[in-house]
Amino acid sequence: MTEAAGAGAEGFDRETGDGDHDARLEGAPSGLYRPDLWRAARDIPVAAATHVFIWPLVLRIPDDRAGASDFALKMRRKVIRDLLAEQGDGAPVWEEVEDLLRHADPPSPMSTAASTEPVDRASGAEPDDLAERQVAYAEFVYFYDFLQNVLFRKNDRQSGSSQVLGLDGSEPVIRLFRRKDAARLTVWLDATTRAAAEIKRCNLYLFGTGAAALIVEANLHPRLYGPDDKPSKDPLKQHDDDRTLTLDRVQTLIDRMRRCYPPYYDDKSTPGLVPHRLVFEDRAGRPIIVPGTPEANASEHVGNMLPFDGPGGAWATIAPDPKTGRRNAPVMAQWRGLLAPLRIDGYVPGDMSSDEPVWRHVVDERIPMMSFVSVTGAYEAAHRTRHPSLDGWPEDDRLYHEKNRRDGLDLLSISRGDWMRLCFADAAGSYDLPYSPNFLADFERKSCYDRFFPSTVSQGASRTMFAGYHTAFVGAGGFFDGLISQHFRRHYFQMALILTMEFASLLALSSRISAQVTNLKRTADVGTNSDVAADFRDAMLQIERDFLAFVHIYRFTGISNQIQPHEMFCKWRESLGLDALFDDVKEELQAATRFLLSMEQTRQADSANRLAVIASVGLIVGLAAAVLSMNFLLVPELFPRLFGMPGADGAGEAPGEWPVFLQHLRVVLATFGATSFSGFGLMWLLRDKAAATDRTTRKLMSFALVSGVLGALGFAVATIMLPTPGL
Repeated sequence: MTEAAGAGAEGFDRETGDGDHDARLEGAPSGLYRPDLWRAARDIPVAAATHVFIWPLVLRIPDDRAGASDFALKMRRKVIRDLLAEQGDGAPVWEEVEDLLRHADPPSPMSTAASTEPVDRASGAEPDDLAERQVAYAEFVYFYDFLQNVLFRKNDRQSGSSQVLGLDGSEPVIRLFRRKDAARLTVWLDATTRAAAEIKRCNLYLFGTGAAALIVEANLHPRLYGPDDKPSKDPLKQHDDDRTLTLDRVQTLIDRMRRCYPPYYDDKSTPGLVPHRLVFEDRAGRPIIVPGTPEANASEHVGNMLPFDGPGGAWATIAPDPKTGRRNAPVMAQWRGLLAPLRIDGYVPGDMSSDEPVWRHVVDERIPMMSFVSVTGAYEAAHRTRHPSLDGWPEDDRLYHEKNRRDGLDLLSISRGDWMRLCFADAAGSYDLPYSPNFLADFERKSCYDRFFPSTVSQGASRTMFAGYHTAFVGAGGFFDGLISQHFRRHYFQMALILTMEFASLLALSSRISAQVTNLKRTADVGTNSDVAADFRDAMLQIERDFLAFVHIYRFTGISNQIQPHEMFCKWRESLGLDALFDDVKEELQAATRFLLSMEQTRQADSANRLAVIASVGLIVGLAAAVLSMNFLLVPELFPRLFGMPGADGAGEAPGEWPVFLQHLRVVLATFGATSFSGFGLMWLLRDKAAATDRTTRKLMSFALVSGVLGALGFAVATIMLPTPGL
């Protein structure tokens, strides 16, 4: 135990839990921890460590194609074509796994029993078919039936028997591909120390929403190696040297190896918080690299491989795209090589067509991950050295041991600060707590699932911690190393897959909405016609249909009626903030929908106004026509009486053809002018005096006024042109 860990332990009463105020326990439930048992992380050996990287990706869709679901379907089919295509050596490195229940390699044979010995996870031994079927059966029945239909269907491509379809109605919800050549991962902490891991699976899940998830499961060897050491054939053998895998090294490895690009560079242009080296190797021991990249680059120092300045450096990588102006994160070549032949945004040839699939990295440099950490034997290894027999052990510790609960002592050896570092994926540190005690006061309530945390009155030795980007399963004992290791690889992994599918799909839908709104603004700025509104409406309707399908097919707020998975799943969802993200995307869609409805209402109002204009003009013309259709106005004998013309009462001569035409014209113009003035007066009297007169009403009033004036002028001109009587 370090000086920091031991400070304050003298004033702590193990039996009552009372003592001087201990800032390390600020906010922690009373009696949960045993500070007198805490040991420094470097003194706690790790029996087994497994890490599952879950890298969410979203298919990049051009702004002008954001509303087309057929485009996403077309891209998805091209992705499948690329995955199954032959590579440089003539054989594809990816294969499709049609039976989704066979997503994981068979577990080790010792993991099926609750043995007190560590599980041989790196031996590569294949269990018999019965054990494999039993594990798969337990995973299948763990979930609701509707989830079973999504997660564990067999996609028969030949007969098309999969009935759970994607958003397009013709593709399965999930398609699974396995990389066949990925075998090992080597992480260099510095120039002299490296950790080796066996890659148990490298899978790629494609979802019908235009999202994907790359899965890499790596089992760490429980010993570190020097630059020239080779991994032992018995990697679980414990070594009494300074290269044993300890808790502090696991903490640092978790923090470093999950980063797919440097979060910053120091004043010497050295990338921070990334491994010294990181290499994925195939079964022949060759680095897995991006096609066309020199093989030597895959094992270079990260600082040399990704310098800050110069050609290919980080600063050059984030330069804006010449076409779109967008910037992209500089994803390491090792991770891009593992994903090949798929392409990451920012690493696309300039001459590549926009109809080729490109994937977007949608999180920060920290790839989300799950960690399984076993500290079986940690307490006994430390105390056997000082007390070979139980007689020298503290009374409470003997009680644990005599009740066959010594596994609990292994967990109680971990300090509260190290629990927090494991939860938040922070590197090892020398301080008691990684953050302020007040900030961490609700750590156990918010981040920990302690149903099986050790105590003297219950059985159990495990803790699950949720931090959104990292989920840690820590425990000890044969039950944890056996059965829980199976659940970690299968049951709990499926929980993570469900949540990742929802997370990535929501981001994909949000991107489509934003792209469509951006496209609307850009096209509106250049003054395009009303077809833009129609295209926006059609695109948003398609996105709404896809969102509806997502809610009913890809979103699950419950996974089982068993209490434990329900509790864990709710806590996991809360740590990821999925409900808040769902509400945000839903609000984005509703805002766009409200705008769409407003556009539709405006269009309908404009159509009604145009009809009103036509009706108003028709009314004026109709009134004039109705008046003119009265035959008595056009009776020849009536003209002299109306206008005092020759021929009245038989006096004088009847007018000629030209004067008769002008007389008719005067009647028409007088009638038209009178009805126009009447319409203007009526609209003036009926206008809304409390509000400003709308544009359409103003146009109608102007039309009526102008028509009346023109009618009056025409009447006057026709009158002047008539011959004067007697001339």
